[in-house]
Amino acid sequence: MVFLSLTLKPKVNRWVNIIVGILYIVPVVFTMFMATWYYSIFLGIVEIVLKVLIVWYAWTWPKQER
Repeated sequence: MVFLSLTLKPKVNRWVNIIVGILYIVPVVFTMFMATWYYSIFLGIVEIVLKVLIVWYAWTWPKQER
């Protein structure tokens, strides 16, 4: 994803970050609820927060063309 963020056009990069971020939240939520250890649940929450921040930042990027 780092390579794609550097090489894609801003408009495409924005939508890829939004879509991939949302798609990665789903498995984290499912695995977090199946976890029995507290650190797995904690890390799942941290990962969800970071992915939500990625989606939010991508959503609020200024619209610009390359």
